[in-house]
Amino acid sequence: MENLNSLNGSIPPQIGALSNLNTLDLSTNKLSGSIPNSIGNLFKLSYLNLHANSLSGTIPSEIAQLVGLQQLLMRNNIFSGSLPQEIGRLRNLRILDIPYSNLTGTIPMSIEKLNNLSRLDVAGNHLSGNIPQRIWHMDLKILSLALNNFDGFIPKEIVNMRNLEILYLQGSGLSGSMPEEIGMLGNIVELDMSNCNLIGSIPISIGALANISLLKLQDNQLFGHIPREIGKLVNLKILYLGNNNLSGSIPHEIEFLKQLGELDLSGNFFSGKIPSTIGNLSNLNSLYLYANSLSGSIPDEVGNLHSLVTIQLLRNNLSGQIPASIGNLVNLDSILLDENKLSGSIPSTIGNLSKLSSLSLALNELTGSIPSGIGNLTNVRVLSLLGNDLSGNIPIEMNRLTALENLQLADNNFIGHLPTNICIGGKLTNFSASNNSFIGLIPESLKNCFSLIRFYEPPPMIPPYPDTTESSFGNSYHLGEDYGWICSSSEISNVGSFDYFGQLSNGHVSSDDKDEDMVDSEDTEMMESEDS
Repeated sequence: MENLNSLNGSIPPQIGALSNLNTLDLSTNKLSGSIPNSIGNLFKLSYLNLHANSLSGTIPSEIAQLVGLQQLLMRNNIFSGSLPQEIGRLRNLRILDIPYSNLTGTIPMSIEKLNNLSRLDVAGNHLSGNIPQRIWHMDLKILSLALNNFDGFIPKEIVNMRNLEILYLQGSGLSGSMPEEIGMLGNIVELDMSNCNLIGSIPISIGALANISLLKLQDNQLFGHIPREIGKLVNLKILYLGNNNLSGSIPHEIEFLKQLGELDLSGNFFSGKIPSTIGNLSNLNSLYLYANSLSGSIPDEVGNLHSLVTIQLLRNNLSGQIPASIGNLVNLDSILLDENKLSGSIPSTIGNLSKLSSLSLALNELTGSIPSGIGNLTNVRVLSLLGNDLSGNIPIEMNRLTALENLQLADNNFIGHLPTNICIGGKLTNFSASNNSFIGLIPESLKNCFSLIRFYEPPPMIPPYPDTTESSFGNSYHLGEDYGWICSSSEISNVGSFDYFGQLSNGHVSSDDKDEDMVDSEDTEMMESEDS
């Protein structure tokens, strides 16, 4: 049952007088101060839960007097110092759970005496030094040493922990390679060795982990191929192998992972085609294949992934057209296909994706016009089409996109007018339309975007987009008044060689008089040139 209390203050030392107390649960309150030494008088205590408070000071050594204690739960506090050496006296302890509690020092050697321990979680502290060797021989079901500063290598003896169900070593400071016999951990359900400076290849024996549902090996230095035996992990729901040095093709056996919900192979050296069998992963909701060397076309079968929420294929060598079947993915929130060699037109079916918040197709070879159905994407916040060969008018339906925060239209062949309601929602912070052939008025709706600041030549926009505010209209043709009040009075807006016709609003384009003079001079020269 959820604790709805909100007790504050400190734990009174008089609590030590409750000598018959069996269970003490003070979790999820706002208690502060130290744990009183008198807690050691609760000799009959079997359950002590102090997690999610603001308790400080050292954990008193008197806690070791609770020889009947079976569960000690103290996560999410702000203790100082280390685990008391005397903790090895708690011979009946089954669960020791003290993650994210600001502990320092080493794991005491006496922990080896806790023969009944099945769960040890000290993740997210500042523990250091070597891990007692005996830990790797304990009959644990859950071991979490993650996010600490330990020394040493992941030992081969880890494979002897046959009852282990959860092993979290991510960011622990341990390094080395995955034991070749990792498959001997037949009961493992969750294995996280991410950010462990792992080298070497993924062992073939990994295919023997029949019960595993979570496998995270990202942010290491693993190399070689993904073993085809990965297809035997039929209970796998999360597979993260991103940011390694893996190569070769994505194995077709991945189609057997019917339960897979999240697949991250990004930031490697995978080549070849995206296997069409990926369309069999009907439970997939996240697909990250970006920053590889994948080639060929995006398979039509991607349209079978009806549970997909995000697809990120940017920074590859993909070619061909964006499949029209992508319009089947009505649950999509994010599509990032930047920096490929995709060609053809944007499929009209993109208009079916009404839940989309990010659509980025930048730096491809797309042609044709923007489909009018894009106006159906009323939740879209990021729309990047820059650096293609798109042409034609901006469809009037884009006036419906009132949630836009980031709109990139630069470096195409667009003509005609900008959407009049481009900032009717007042949320636009990043806008680029340079190097097109736009004409007409700068949309008056830009006056709603008080955080929008214009620059002539913004830096290249490469996902993930920087959290800056900028706008570019360079090398386009606009008539009418400059709605200068969109610019912050404390920032300088530079219109550069912006081809602008009409009266600039005095005092709004720049907070620097020299910049204003420069702009006025350029406009005068332009007008004189037109007259001649």
